[in-house]
Amino acid sequence: MTPKLTLFLPLEADKAETLAAVESRPAELFLKWSVHEIACASVIQNSAAFAGHNLRADKTEKALAELISIGLQVELSKNQGEFGRLIAARFNRDSFNSGLNDLQKIPARLLDSELISKGGFVFPNGEWNFEFKRQLSTQLNPFTEKFVTHDGKEFTLTNQQARTFSVFRGELDESMDVQALAGTGKTYLIERMVDSLSRYRPLLLAYTQVQLQALMARIGPNRVTGMTFGQLATECLERDQSKPYRRAGKRAWSTHQLAPSLAAERLGFGPVGSMAPWQVAQTCNRMVMRFCFSRDTTLDTRHIPPLDTKLSELDKIALGKLRTSLQVC
Repeated sequence: MTPKLTLFLPLEADKAETLAAVESRPAELFLKWSVHEIACASVIQNSAAFAGHNLRADKTEKALAELISIGLQVELSKNQGEFGRLIAARFNRDSFNSGLNDLQKIPARLLDSELISKGGFVFPNGEWNFEFKRQLSTQLNPFTEKFVTHDGKEFTLTNQQARTFSVFRGELDESMDVQALAGTGKTYLIERMVDSLSRYRPLLLAYTQVQLQALMARIGPNRVTGMTFGQLATECLERDQSKPYRRAGKRAWSTHQLAPSLAAERLGFGPVGSMAPWQVAQTCNRMVMRFCFSRDTTLDTRHIPPLDTKLSELDKIALGKLRTSLQVC
């Protein structure tokens, strides 16, 4: 399916914000604006007219082109600035602000001054160029690096993604830690990595079941084996033939765990501060759990959970040493 192209509106965000401000005077502002900028403001104000339409971007672009054409005619036949006065008389600030917030749904976006100065959105006669959105989309497209999978499937990556993917593909025996902000294409990159491993069935791991399901839905359940880290731990433990009677999948059940008092007795825990031995065992268990669900590499006093009891520094050090016994068990 061909992706929907973004409609680029030749209006700077600063100018749009100035017009949207409560104290703005549209008639005065439009005297300094070009015809295409005034037309953009009108289209943004009336963008709700095409809400819910399958061809919303196309309808919006046609309305913009018509307004620019009308504006050019008005400026030629009437006094200069007449088009701005007509649009200013119909300006509605609330509708304009609503339209600004709705641009992404069209989809449309404002342009910065650098791109506007390059032109291309109108022909020399001032009429709108309907090829502009395609031309600028190609120019701004960050996916410039082409790759081909073993089965002949082509795909493109950004320059940063390409560097990561090249290392991954060339050194399959090595480990890799990739970190990036939300929305920067991590899942897309994982999909492409799976594409390159079509001869294998990769194991996909996630912290939670919700994360796992979301990834599996994107990548395809028939292409990978998906597990949470907990599920992988369960499977590894149950493969231990030295303890065939053990069922690691039940390790989280309360009936398959030692009571805090029994754990304290077996490990020889004594009181810490005002905490009884069973409370010490319970606290140490919570410390280990907090560490397991964190990204920390070492377990220490910072993993002590919030407690009703106030602990001294010595108490915290004592808990840090005692949790080692529980962690080893």
